[in-house]
Amino acid sequence: MLPTYDQMKVELTKFKVPSIGAVVGKLSEIGAAAVVCAAIAKAHPKDYRKRLRPLSEDTSWLLPTTLHSENSPVSSTISRLINDHLFPVDEFWLDEEQMDYREDATIHPGLYQHRITYDEFTEMVSTDPGELSDYAGFPLITCMLAGWLDEEFDHFWKTYNHRFKWDIPDAPRLPGNDHYLSVRVFKRELKQRGISSLYTMFLAIDGNTGNIFFDFDYEMEMPPTVTPTTLDYLHREWKKSRPIAKECDQAFDLIMTDPQIYIKFLDAYKASLRKRKGR
Repeated sequence: MLPTYDQMKVELTKFKVPSIGAVVGKLSEIGAAAVVCAAIAKAHPKDYRKRLRPLSEDTSWLLPTTLHSENSPVSSTISRLINDHLFPVDEFWLDEEQMDYREDATIHPGLYQHRITYDEFTEMVSTDPGELSDYAGFPLITCMLAGWLDEEFDHFWKTYNHRFKWDIPDAPRLPGNDHYLSVRVFKRELKQRGISSLYTMFLAIDGNTGNIFFDFDYEMEMPPTVTPTTLDYLHREWKKSRPIAKECDQAFDLIMTDPQIYIKFLDAYKASLRKRKGR
């Protein structure tokens, strides 16, 4: 419900001439709200009015006196609408004190945490193995096979073999840079061994699934802005991410229940290495 005439009249008596920046900021916030409303209406045409109710319950943010307010409660409401009806938003940006569409027109999607960066890998290696999660065994073996650990490879292999029960006491002797991993063959080899879900997990760790909720890197890329095209794209990407997440869950189940899983994975990996042409 919009403010009544009497409310507006009272507010105008308190009105102070705002700066141009404050006016532009308020218009930006109103624009972000309109874009989000349109995106939710497109995604949920049958009941979008019900979904947008939190935005209409308090319309005081439309009053001119809010131009001078330090925080913007409606910005967090806009983010929560996105989070509840389009795609998840990073929890940090759902906080009223953090999110302010008057100054920042970007959106920070809540990402899956499967991707491992080189910095995260080195942090894992420097952590006492006993303090690592039981799930860390698979990202570690994947990154080690990819050549992320140059020094003391055999030492760390033996350490993690004991910690995560890889049942592969001797570090593998893999060919050098004159070979590459054929992902097409790798996918087939994993499937033949009944562990095809590990291929999806392998891609997720590498940030190479083709889905933004698995692959996006805030350290290397700018967060997307709130536009109709972006919100529609992210909503569709979120729906596509669910089957990928399901396969990753299946991979985790295999890792925790199949005592031969790492042996099968290493065998498939070695069987998928191919010599580069001309070398």
